[in-house]
Parts: sequence; C-alpha cells; structure tokens
Amino acid sequence: MNLLFFSPHKNERENMRLSTSLLFIFFLSSYLIAQTSKSPKLVVGIVVDQMRYDYLEKFYNDFDEGGFKKLINNGTNFTNCKINYVPTVTGAGHASIYTGTVPYFHGIIANDWIDKKSYEGINCVTAISPANKMFIEGISKSQSPEQLLSTTIGDQLKLNNFGKSKVVSISIKDRGAILPAGKGADAAFWYDDETGKFISSFYYMNKLPQWMTDFNNSGIVNSYLEKEWNLYKSGNAYEDLPEDNSPYETDVFNEGKTSFPHTLKNVSEAEKYSKMTYTPWGNQILIDLAKEVLKNERLGLGKYTDHLAISFSTPDKIGHAYGIQSYEVKDTYLRLDKQIADLFKMLDQQVGEGNYLLFLTADHGGMENTQHLIDMKHDAGVLENTNFYENLTDFLESKYGSSEIIKSSFSRNLYLDYEILDKLNLTRSEVQETIKEYILSNVSEITEVFTRNELETMSASRNTNNYILNGFNKQRSGDILYSLKTFYLNNEKKLGTQHGSRHIYDNHIPLIFYGSTVPSEIRNEEVYIEDIAATVCDFLGITQPSDCIGIPLLKK
Repeated sequence: MNLLFFSPHKNERENMRLSTSLLFIFFLSSYLIAQTSKSPKLVVGIVVDQMRYDYLEKFYNDFDEGGFKKLINNGTNFTNCKINYVPTVTGAGHASIYTGTVPYFHGIIANDWIDKKSYEGINCVTAISPANKMFIEGISKSQSPEQLLSTTIGDQLKLNNFGKSKVVSISIKDRGAILPAGKGADAAFWYDDETGKFISSFYYMNKLPQWMTDFNNSGIVNSYLEKEWNLYKSGNAYEDLPEDNSPYETDVFNEGKTSFPHTLKNVSEAEKYSKMTYTPWGNQILIDLAKEVLKNERLGLGKYTDHLAISFSTPDKIGHAYGIQSYEVKDTYLRLDKQIADLFKMLDQQVGEGNYLLFLTADHGGMENTQHLIDMKHDAGVLENTNFYENLTDFLESKYGSSEIIKSSFSRNLYLDYEILDKLNLTRSEVQETIKEYILSNVSEITEVFTRNELETMSASRNTNNYILNGFNKQRSGDILYSLKTFYLNNEKKLGTQHGSRHIYDNHIPLIFYGSTVPSEIRNEEVYIEDIAATVCDFLGITQPSDCIGIPLLKK
C-alpha cells in the first residue's frame, strides 16, 4: 500500500516536505493507537468501607483539589451505582466488587453465617483447612480466602499470564484484605488489633517478607497512639452538621464526651491499638503501608500488569460509633481526601501518570441513627425489640408442639432444625410456608419473606428484581429469609449507625474510574456493584472472574 504520493508538477523540495509531513502523521497515529491500546502497568482498587454516595456531593466544596475532586473531575463518575442484594455488609461487598457477582454465586452471604451441618458460626474468611503448623509470628493459621467460591480480578490477572502479575491486598480488616486478594494473590496483609502490626495468612506465605517486618518494627504505628485528633479544617467546614457532642454518638475513647478533640489518653493499654483505628490514623497507616508495598514489591514496574487492592476500614468503624451526621465522619473524609491525594503522588512517582487504572467504590452505605430518626418523627425501630422471635417460637409450639423448630437465626435468616422436623414428621416445605404466612400476617416490620423452597427454584441476576435471591446461597443460607422495612434494624444499635438493608441509604455507593484513557464524564444510568470487575477485566483485555454477571461500563 502506498502511503506517499509525489506529484510530477511539484519540485523536489515540495515533495520532500509532503513526504515528511505524511510520515509524521503516520508515526503519530501509530503512536497514539499504541498508547490507547496499551494495558496499564498497575490496577489500583480503592474500597472505602461504609461510604455513602452522597458524601461525594455533601463534602465536595470542602475537598481539596488532589483527591476526591481529581477523581470526580477527571474520571468517569457513575452517580447511580447500586448494590442489588442483601445484606449490604463488608464481607459480601468486598467479594462482590472483586468477583463481579452476587452472594448467590460467590458464597459470601454475610460477614458471618451458620454452618448448616454443625450449626456453628462461620466467618467469611475462616480457613476451611487450617494450617497444622507451629506458630509463626505474623502469620495467621485460621484465616484464608477458601470460603470464596468465585475468582477475583487478581486471580484472573494471574491466570492470564501464568502468575507473572503481582497481586497485593491491604486493609485494616482481615476480610477487607483477604476477599479482594482472592486465592492466587501474592499477599494479603491486615492489621492485628492486639499487636498493632500487620499480619498475613499461611495461605499466602510461610513468613512475612523482611520489608513488612521492618515496617512493623519501625514504630510508626506507635507514633499515632500519641497524636491528638483535632478538626482538620476551620469550624466553618462543619457548620452544616448538628452539635459536636451529639447524644447519638459513642464515647469511643472514654473521655466523658463525644466532641473534639480526641485522644487515647483514657484508653487502656490493651485497647490502644484497636481504638487507634477509630481515628483517621487508621487510614494513614494504610497509606504508609501502601508506599512500602509499592516500593518493595515494585508494583507497576514489570512487564505485566500488577494489582494493588486497598480497603479503608476506618470510615466504617467511625461511622458505626458516631453516625453519618457527625463531625467525626466528615473530618475523616476531609482527611481521607488528602490521603488519597498523597496516594496519587506515590503512584505518579513510581508508576507514572497515565500508566495506571484506578477505581474507587464502597462495600455499603449507612443509615441514620435510629433514635435520631424517631426524634425526627420517622417510623424507625428494631425488630428484636418487638419480641419477634419469642412470639414466633410461641406460635410454632402451639401449632406443632415444639419450641425448638427454629435452630438458629442470623442476619435475617432463620435456620430450621431438621432433626426436630423429622421427629415430628413435618416436611420442611410445610413448616417454611407456615412461618412465611405467620410473619407476613403478624409482623409489620418485615416487608418481604422468601422460603428456601422458593429460592432454590430461581437464579440470581444482574438487576434489583429480588435482593433476597441475589443474597441467597443454596449451601449456606437459612430456610426463611426476610427484609425489613425502611429505617428498621434487626438488632439494637442505640448509638452511631448500622447497615445491611436493601434501602437506598445502604445500597447507593460511589463508583469512579480514573486513568489516562478513561473519559472525564458524569454518568447517571443505574449500574451495579458487579459491573466493577467486569469493567476492569474488559479494560485489561482479560477473562472476567468465573461467575461474573456484571457488564463492562467503559469503552476502551
């Protein structure tokens, strides 16, 4: 194919200029195409635990330029991202973000659930095959990603190139680190509340890398124990909030008040490492650690795309303690804004601006404090305060002659005792239907009820047609599952906030993608938490996670 055309009617110098111009255009076009199709050197996933979408807009004017505003103004901001299952909790959220599917498939139905054989509690990162090894400092023998039934973004990266990509996940919470890491990661590190050090699992390694041991021994965590938590900005930045010393807040630090400033002076020595994570320094130590991970693991500097997952757990802890309308929550986000700006600087310095793809999202939102809602004349309350379980047990005893038909209840799941049913010659389907009819007829706080028999005939999907179905798993869920009406909790939470429902305050989360080829735009179509993994994998040109039901949201 001829790219250059010479006219016999022009002199040699004119033809040379034309040739040079066309060659320049050709090579420039080739370069731009290559840049556009080039995979990023690093994928960075940021999950902010308990971040409601409206925080981006509510706090926008008080953010600086380099953090949240940089993401909002220079990335693709999906303003209507929803969680389409219940319960909206940390374990299920992190699993759904990184697997691109719902609990129905990935199996993380809650932070904890009941084993249907032993009726004992299981945590979402409980090891199925605990390590039978001598104790090694910094290595957990009881936590692993084995409860996760689907692959993750990081797993797919590893599978795509025979493990040549590096995948590292960090968090304050174990589940915030382990579930994003998946099964093929190089490492998952989380914070140990008892020692103030970061640890990992036998599943990933037999001993901590030397750089992590050095970080743990550096004294940086101890330095935060002495810091006073004052307001980050002037009082004008908080004037839209109610009083600082609110009656709806927890006195986390035993100060006799809930207003600023806060210190750990009155906290016992045994609790200081734990209570420090209820301050913005909990986010800061993750930023400190991220710097060490980037440097020592050389993320984004190799031939293949690497992955760094960061989960900021501290906003969830502070939200639970102080509530969504508190000075503490807003101050945490104003400081997190600066911390994310610092992370950008690290990434630009090591990987290079334009060489990484980053997304920011959340695992769930949070509800207003129940008593505050009642004081504001809203219908709000707590199911356990209505004697729901006692009344249901009394009904079943009067109908079937036994008070032990329900073996256990957990996270809006009721588990039947199959041995008792067999002894009474009762079928499971009959008892399930009886309980469902009783609840719908007698318990106004519950709006939806599904039985196991019903749910086992259905399949989950990428929509909001059935939140309970999407959060159900055949092997792990109970026999009767239910949802509560707006502003109702399952269990008492007098101070601060709680979450877990299908309602907008719990399921509307931020989602922003940022990168050199990601357009700067605002999009308000409804998208879902499962679309994150689908989008990242499509952007990288790799296979989506094993049970992914999300769809790609960006055009490359």
